[in-house]
Amino acid sequence: MLATAFAARADVLITDNLSDFAAADCETLATSVVRRSDGTQRQLSCQIHTRRDGQTLMVVHPADFAHWIERRFEISPASLRATFGQAALEPKKRG
Repeated sequence: MLATAFAARADVLITDNLSDFAAADCETLATSVVRRSDGTQRQLSCQIHTRRDGQTLMVVHPADFAHWIERRFEISPASLRATFGQAALEPKKRG
């Protein structure tokens, strides 16, 4: 899926399944916390994948994307880093 998004020169990939796109070499930034219907909370994040040629792809959760669009937030790697950069998350180890 990432390869297809890069090949299409997409800027943003929107998915609820963030963990499947987390790679050791991507930047992962904590964005917001949402409350599930059962009362538990979930930490959302976004990912910035950068290829060697400099092309970037942002992977974001639909709830964050909708919120950002409503507020006319600039969705770019630079604005994500500026806004959420202090909330960098360590990549989860797959195993």
